[in-house]
Order: sequence, then C-alpha cells, then structure tokens
Amino acid sequence: FPSHDNELRIVFHSLIAGFLAGTRLRISHTHTPISMWQVPFFNKILNVIFNSLIVNLFATYEIALTNSIKKQKVKEFILPYKLKVIPNCIDEEFLKEIDRYKNKSRNILSKIPHQNKFIFLYLSRLTKEKNQIQLIEAFNSVAKDLPDSILVIAGKGSDYTFLKKRIVSLNLESRIFILTEISEADKIDLYMNSNCFVFPSLAEGFGITLIEAAVS
Repeated sequence: FPSHDNELRIVFHSLIAGFLAGTRLRISHTHTPISMWQVPFFNKILNVIFNSLIVNLFATYEIALTNSIKKQKVKEFILPYKLKVIPNCIDEEFLKEIDRYKNKSRNILSKIPHQNKFIFLYLSRLTKEKNQIQLIEAFNSVAKDLPDSILVIAGKGSDYTFLKKRIVSLNLESRIFILTEISEADKIDLYMNSNCFVFPSLAEGFGITLIEAAVS
C-alpha cells in the first residue's frame, strides 16, 4: 500500500485508512523533506510534527531517495529504521522514447512563436520551491541583451496565476510562455528542441528533469 503525494493531507489520510483497513505493508513517500519547503516557518514546523507523528505511527516504511535526504528526514524526527533509501534513476523507457522521437518534432512549440529563437526551458510543477519567479526575474534582467531568446516554462501548479501576473507586469507575454498541458512525448520534444535547460529549483526530491535534460 504505497502513499505518495505533494499534499500531506492525502498521505495522512492514506496511511490512516490503510492502518484501519488492516493493510500489512504501508509505504509513505514525501519526496522533498518538509524542512526544505518554501512555506512560512510556523506552517513548516506544524507539518514536520504531524508528518513525523503519522509516519512513525502508521507507516511501515518511509522512502528516501538519497542518503542525504534520509539524514534530513531523521532530523525531521522520522525513525531511522522506518527509512529505506531507493535511489533515483531515469526510466529505461524514457531513453527508448528519446531514440524513438529523435528528429521527429511533435510540434508542441508550434503553440508559441519560436522560429529562430534561442529557447530557455524549465520543466517542473509551478510551486514556490521550484522558484520559477526568480527565473522570470532573471530572464527580465537579460531579455534586452538577448533579443532573440524566449523562456518556456512547462508545468502545472498553484503558482500559475501568480507567475502569469508577474509576466504581464513585466510586459514579457511575447517572451515568456507557460505550457500547462504537455504529454510525455511533448516533454521529450521540448527537451530536444530547446537550446538551454535552466534549473532554479530551491528544493528537489528527485531532480530527474535535470538528468533527463542532460541525456536529451
């Protein structure tokens, strides 16, 4: 019975439901340690306390993706014997898809004016810890010096409206584009047809997009 989500309430409810249902093996996974979240300090403390309490009481194991993340979760009061490290890796199918779609554009970029443009790309959910706002501010600083460049941000999340408003306030609607509806094939197309992958994230549990970009 695995429980994984970016919303702690779902993890809590899943673990408690699994316990009450008598599920013998209950595995939880909050991939980015809570202490690394970009949320108000008081909220962070409450989340750490409740998460450690629920996981220690109801989870059989909590997954950590690296030894450093395991150490961070121990500092967040998760019992060490509950923590199991399962290393990150790229799905072999992703590498097969790259070969399959090589030189076969799926035209996801046709939705925006990109011809003869230098394309900066970032793929991630749109949340505070992924730090798209700093990326937007940085692009604004260099936009005049790089007139033939555009920035493409691909992903969904709670910061979408906030980011769009900032783009409009900077008059960069023709230079910065947010794509919220992309398939796995579209993602590969973006990797392969962009010039530079940028990575402003403040907190990462996986970091898979950086590895995917490197092999694309």
